[in-house]
Amino acid sequence: MAVQSLRRDPFRYRIGWVCFWVVVLYVLLIGRLVALQIINRQYYWNQSVRERTELIKRAAVRGDILDRQGRLLATNTLTVNLTADPTLMQSSQSELQRISDVTGISDFKLEATLDQALDSWHGSHPLHFVELATKISTDAAHKIRQMNLPGIYVVNSYVRSYPLGPAAAQVVGMVDMSAGSNMEGKLGIEMAYNRLLSGQGGSYSAQVDPLGRIIPSTERIIKAQKGGDTVQTTLDSDVQTIAYQELMRACAKQHPKDACAIVMDPKTGDILALVNYPTFDPNNRATLKTIWALSDVAVSSLYEIGSTGKLITACAALQDGVITPKTQFFCDGKLKVGRWTIHDAADGTKIGHGVETIKQIIQNSCNVGAATIGLKLGWARLYAWINRFGMLDRINVGLPYEVRGSVFMGAADADHISPVKIADTSFGQSVAFTPLSVVAAYAAIANDGLRCSPRLISSLIAPNGHHINVPSFSPVRIVSPEVAQEVTQCLDAVVAGGTGVKAAVPGYMVAGKTGTSQEVIPGRPGYAPGRYVASFVGFLPANDPKAVIYVMLNDPKKGEYGGEVAAPVFRAIAQRLMWLWHIPPDVNQPEATLASQ
Repeated sequence: MAVQSLRRDPFRYRIGWVCFWVVVLYVLLIGRLVALQIINRQYYWNQSVRERTELIKRAAVRGDILDRQGRLLATNTLTVNLTADPTLMQSSQSELQRISDVTGISDFKLEATLDQALDSWHGSHPLHFVELATKISTDAAHKIRQMNLPGIYVVNSYVRSYPLGPAAAQVVGMVDMSAGSNMEGKLGIEMAYNRLLSGQGGSYSAQVDPLGRIIPSTERIIKAQKGGDTVQTTLDSDVQTIAYQELMRACAKQHPKDACAIVMDPKTGDILALVNYPTFDPNNRATLKTIWALSDVAVSSLYEIGSTGKLITACAALQDGVITPKTQFFCDGKLKVGRWTIHDAADGTKIGHGVETIKQIIQNSCNVGAATIGLKLGWARLYAWINRFGMLDRINVGLPYEVRGSVFMGAADADHISPVKIADTSFGQSVAFTPLSVVAAYAAIANDGLRCSPRLISSLIAPNGHHINVPSFSPVRIVSPEVAQEVTQCLDAVVAGGTGVKAAVPGYMVAGKTGTSQEVIPGRPGYAPGRYVASFVGFLPANDPKAVIYVMLNDPKKGEYGGEVAAPVFRAIAQRLMWLWHIPPDVNQPEATLASQ
């Protein structure tokens, strides 16, 4: 009877099934909760942390670049920037007005910056970052932090600064920060030593909120940073500044295509100054007006060196015994070589130099005399001596884009060298070398015939202060001390009464040589008419040289000869260096010479 009544009550039957499935669902829910909260708790906890955790990379602090005295040539300067998160700003006009009162920046300018960023934003998410102002004062930054304005942040960052500015732009270099906060060297020492200067970047993890902001106290270091090494150079900031000022003064008058000035210690090979023109201020990239300003012509450009090349011819002939200091030559102003005639530069008073020894050939910069000696030497010996002076090698001072010198054909072609090629090479024509290789050659004569390889980097300093000295190469004997002394006397005569009289420094014996060559037309044989490379290279005091100085102006507009254009720049630099270093005047300098100067 009871069974029949149950079957006849479908409502109670359905309620029973509902209760059954509710119980089943509760059991499943409890089981799921047990699985989430107890069995798989750690897995889901790790997943949630992973989703709100970001791995943040942090660049290492870039190392400094120093001169030989430890003075800064490149360093990192703290800069304070002002940023905003528009989504968190409560009253933009009120906040911007308060910022304006502290920073002195117009609130209209701040608002325009904010509106422009919002108008140009096309992302699918709200804009959370706007840079309102850069390089605000630390005092203003402190006051803004104290205001605690919603959505306004003060951010510290570092920029690369260069104390010498345009005076050392090409040799010190610059960095590129367009890829973000990482600094990457793009020129000069900054580029050549980028890996050492950059150090090793680190990384850390941190939890962020839904807007991507770091939650305080959640940072965890994954990889510690290692600061970059400091690079100490052989440059002297005072010498670099002097060379820059005098070269720029000449360039303002001459408007050359390019120019450079180099100062080297002949006894060590240390480069004390290396200046290029045109230049720019790496602290202000807006001053970079031409791509030529990025070129370090001292090591990356080749020039026909003109009569400064007669040094090699003289050394070769004297050292090999082809001539003696008393050997005489006759110059009537021209020399017939095959189908060609070699001429001396006309001085307006006479044709030819008459009877000359090697001293007069160098003093008068006689092409005919140098060509005669070159033909006596022959191509094989002349080429060997060019190699011996290192003119065809890369100098390898550590700067980017260094190039080798060129004689336009190799030694393997010696059997096919024409006599006119030999003659031209003997007085610096039809061969091209870097300015720095010319300095190194003259430094060898100044150092009694020992050639010291030019050096630009003296040591590396690790972040912990440990010094790693960069070894210099042992000097190489190029000529005997007697030949070096004889050639020095020839170079002294150039300044005392030859083509280089405008290089004379009052009170000091100066040994040097003028150079004038025609500018080569790139890509094809021949020379550009009316365009010359004017140069002067010398050392002083001649009896105990403290510096070798080289000055070159390519395509000067008011003059063409090295003795006219470059020698006065040499004199200005040399005189200031003697004052800077407190070098006493030569005691054996004739009083008449002192008075005339």
